[in-house]
Amino acid sequence: MKLDVMKQVLGKSGFQAKFRGGMLVYNDGVVLKRAMNNEIVMEGTLSRNYYRIRALLYEQFTLV
Repeated sequence: MKLDVMKQVLGKSGFQAKFRGGMLVYNDGVVLKRAMNNEIVMEGTLSRNYYRIRALLYEQFTLV
């Protein structure tokens, strides 16, 4: 998944985000970025928004 797609998904849920240095930074400091192995890494202070963003991120993937 591309970070710009994730920005659109979260934008529809009311989150505002900005790209900074290749990372996607949300309202209260939650950060999504790509790791060297192409994984998405999520960092930030544990908060209600952190868990809401994580849930929306997980919804974008299908488990087979």
